[in-house]
Parts: sequence; C-alpha cells; structure tokens
Amino acid sequence: MYVYRPEMLRIRFGAVNSFLVKNRDGKYLMIDAGYPGMINTFKKKIAEAGILPKDIQLILITHAHHDHFGCLSDIKELCECNVAVHEYEAHLLQTGTIKTPPGTNLATKLISKIGQSFTDGQHKLEAVDPEIKITGELSLDSLGIDGKIITTPGHTEGSVSVIMDDGKAFVGDLAMNVFPWTGPIYPVFGHNRQQILKSWKKLIDLNVDLVYPGHGRAFGIRHLIRKYEMITGKAV
Repeated sequence: MYVYRPEMLRIRFGAVNSFLVKNRDGKYLMIDAGYPGMINTFKKKIAEAGILPKDIQLILITHAHHDHFGCLSDIKELCECNVAVHEYEAHLLQTGTIKTPPGTNLATKLISKIGQSFTDGQHKLEAVDPEIKITGELSLDSLGIDGKIITTPGHTEGSVSVIMDDGKAFVGDLAMNVFPWTGPIYPVFGHNRQQILKSWKKLIDLNVDLVYPGHGRAFGIRHLIRKYEMITGKAV
C-alpha cells in the first residue's frame, strides 16, 4: 500500500519547531530535536506522516539550547542516526549542559539572569556525542539534498542554518515569528547583536525566499529585509 511521505514536515515540540526534510531517496534530514521528554510526540507525528524512524539519516542541531536538543538522545537512539552540530557547541551536547542565553531586551535579560543562577554549569540533559562537528559551509549533496549548511552566528556563537537550493531556509533561533501582531522579530535571546544582523544579511544575500524559524510560522524574506533595514538604517 502506498503511504504518502511529505517533502517537508514541521513537528511542533510545544513552542519549538523541528523539521524533517526529504532527500532524493525518500530519507530525511531532521533539523533540531525539541524539548526533553517529548519522544512520544515525535513518534506520533512521524507515524501520522508515514515516516519510519530508520528513514531519518541525520539530525542537525542548529544550536545547543535545551529546547532544540532536549529530546536528541531519545530520538537518536530510536532512529539510530548520526548527529551534526557546530564544533563550538559540541561540548554542550557531549556533557548535556543547559546554558541559559543572554536576553536582548529588559524582560529577557531578567529571565536570563534568573535562569543562569539555576541552570548554568548543571548537566540536566542526556549527553550525546555528535558524529559530525561543523566548522564551515557544508554541502548536503552527500545526503541527497539540494542545499547546504552555513554558519549563522549571533543567537549563539555556533548557530547554523540550512539553506535549500529552492530558497527555503531553516534558521533555528536566528529570527522568531511568535507574535502575530508584530511579524518576524529579532530573537528575544541572543549572544551577539552585530553577529545576528550580519547573519540576517547573509540570508538576504543568498536570495533566500522563505524562512522557517525555530519558533513560530514560516515567513517571507521581505519581512526580514524590512526588519533589518529598520534596525540598521541601511537599505539592502
């Protein structure tokens, strides 16, 4: 019996997105792994889409925050696949370290300060040893996917994004789209403001068409261009 398997599947782990991107052989690249304790959500969603655990070839972690790799250990064990992350953040996966990012506004700076007092330096997640440590641009052709992984630091030092040849970009928390009345926004947590803006400009220069954030719905690049111009005062 024929089972439809989508070209791209968005899985919502609570407030955070994970994505499955199908390759030329019907297998999948998984982008991010959600909050801890949500393996049953994952199993249910892929089953509904007709995707088997063995269909997932690689899990890419866009950045090592707990809401993006919290369920990684369980999913990796289920799928028996490799894991990729930027070399700067591999140690966080290897030790299961929860690191609270700095806030970018008054409210999130307070949240960050409180969070750091409770979580930083404590190992609360299952450790995972990534097989692939990303150091720069990486083609996905060997996975049968027309696209590449690029470095897009700013939200964290080792943040990466997936850029597809058809114009889709999966960007982790480089930008967010959680408030419908504001449209896409500057991330509420971030490591380096100037790096974030440089990474936004990199997406724009790569002629990205549609942006898939880690939080919220996809949005057109024109919205990011408008936000970039408002913040920097520079036209693109």
